Amino acid sequence: MSCCARMSCCAAFFGWWYTVRGLTYFLARPVLWQKLVWPILVNIVTTITSLYFLFSFVYDPLVELMSTDWGWYGFVAKPGTIFFLVAVGALFNTVIFFLLFAIAQAQLLRAVLGSLGILDQIRRDHGDRPAFVVKDSLHQFRFLLVRLPLMIVTLPLHLLFPVGTFAWCVINGWLYTWGMTYEFMLLTGRRGWKQWDLVQKHFGLFLSFGGAALLLE
Repeated sequence: MSCCARMSCCAAFFGWWYTVRGLTYFLARPVLWQKLVWPILVNIVTTITSLYFLFSFVYDPLVELMSTDWGWYGFVAKPGTIFFLVAVGALFNTVIFFLLFAIAQAQLLRAVLGSLGILDQIRRDHGDRPAFVVKDSLHQFRFLLVRLPLMIVTLPLHLLFPVGTFAWCVINGWLYTWGMTYEFMLLTGRRGWKQWDLVQKHFGLFLSFGGAALLLE
């Protein structure tokens, strides 16, 4: 095995350790905790609001549609409608949560790298990148469009707990890491396929780091 291959294997193996180190750094600094409070609060509000809207304005028309037009019995139409509306609300609020949480993670990562002086070093070497909230949100949404289908398709793995859960986290981990590091790849001039080349080169590290992060979440 070549030296580069051995280094890649070691990086992949210890990717989980970087995640644990980051968690301990976060827990030891309460000032960073506030960056994760607002996504949770906003998600609670959107969950309550969306469920209220669905059951106030959609429930009765949908039950009537199932009973009258589709010929479903009432004892099937009502539970079926409840299940459907809860699923729609859960999907909607999952998207909102992942989007807000990803933005908060980016802010958290910038804060940590800034406190360690690494962000200043990146800016000196590659120039600064202005912070555009809308642009960052669109970037996170694009990654979510890829991540969410993969997460849903691989959900049956959780039936094989705990091995399946571990496999689910690992399979989805590399996109998680890519989404977190996207901004800093841009700072170094990597866009599009250049980023994919870097992800491929360090795929094991992206996989293990993201997998460990998802397990902790």
